[in-house]
Amino acid sequence: MVYSIYILTPGTPFHRAIKAAEALREEIYLIIKERREALAKNLASPTQDVLSQMIAVPCDDGFMTELEIADKILAFLIGGQDTTTATLTFAMKYLAVMPHIYNEVLKDKDSSRNLVCMIEQREVTGLMKPKEVLCWDDVHKMRYTWNFVNEVMRHRAIIPGSFREAKTDITYEGYVIPKGWKIYCCVGFTQHNSEYFSEPEKFNPTRFQGNGPPPYTYVPFGAGPLMCPGKEYARMTILVFLHYVVKMFKWEPILPNEKLKFKLVHIPVEGFPVRLSSHQN
Repeated sequence: MVYSIYILTPGTPFHRAIKAAEALREEIYLIIKERREALAKNLASPTQDVLSQMIAVPCDDGFMTELEIADKILAFLIGGQDTTTATLTFAMKYLAVMPHIYNEVLKDKDSSRNLVCMIEQREVTGLMKPKEVLCWDDVHKMRYTWNFVNEVMRHRAIIPGSFREAKTDITYEGYVIPKGWKIYCCVGFTQHNSEYFSEPEKFNPTRFQGNGPPPYTYVPFGAGPLMCPGKEYARMTILVFLHYVVKMFKWEPILPNEKLKFKLVHIPVEGFPVRLSSHQN
C-alpha cells in the first residue's frame, strides 16, 4: 500500500523505503526458493503454512508469481506488527481518557477509570483453576472487551483504507472505472457514516452487540476472499494483552494532549507514554 506520489528522489524517506522493500524481497525470494525445493522433495507440506499454500495452491487466475508472494509476505510482516500495536495503543488511550464510558456500561459512578473490562476479565479469571493460564475458550468469553476493541478500531481507523484492482470495467453512479485501474476504499469515511452508525462520533462499544453493523460497513480486517488471514491471531493477541494489563495495572497518560502522526498507521507522536501503577498499590 503506497501513500506517497511515486517519485524516487534519492535521500527522501520514500526512496529509502522502496530500497528497503527491494532488499527485503531479495531475502524473501531466497526463502521461497528453499520452500519450492522442499515441496518438490516432499520435505514440506502444501498446507503447513501460508507460504506453502501460496506456492502450491493456484488462485482463480493461476499460481501466484514470486513478486506477488513476496509482497503478501511483506504485508503480513507489516500488518502483524504495526496494526496490532497501534490498536493496543489506542485501546490503552481510550481506557485512560474516557472514564464516562465505563460508568455508563458498569452503572457505577465510583468505578475507577480502568474498570471498563475489569469485571469481565475478573469473571474470566474466576472461572480458571489456580495457576491455570488463559486458553482459547477464555478468549471467546471476552465479548464486551472485543466489542470495546472493535469500537476503538471503528472510532480510530488504524489503516484508513486499502487498494484493490478492478478486474472488469465498473460503472458507478455514472462514472466508468476501467479494468486494471486501482480503487482506494476509504474505510474511515464509511465507519463514520451516520447512515450506518448512529451518532458516529460517539464512542459506544454496545453498537457491536447482537448482529452488529450492516455487512461491509465495518471492515478493519477487510472482507471477502482477501480478508486479513491474521484476524484471529490479532484478536487473540489483543485480548490476551488487555486481559493481563487491565487486571494487573491502572494507568494515566503522561501527555494528555499528545498529537497524532501518520506513517503506515495512525499513532501518537510520542507513543502514548503512561504512568503505570499496580492495583495493589
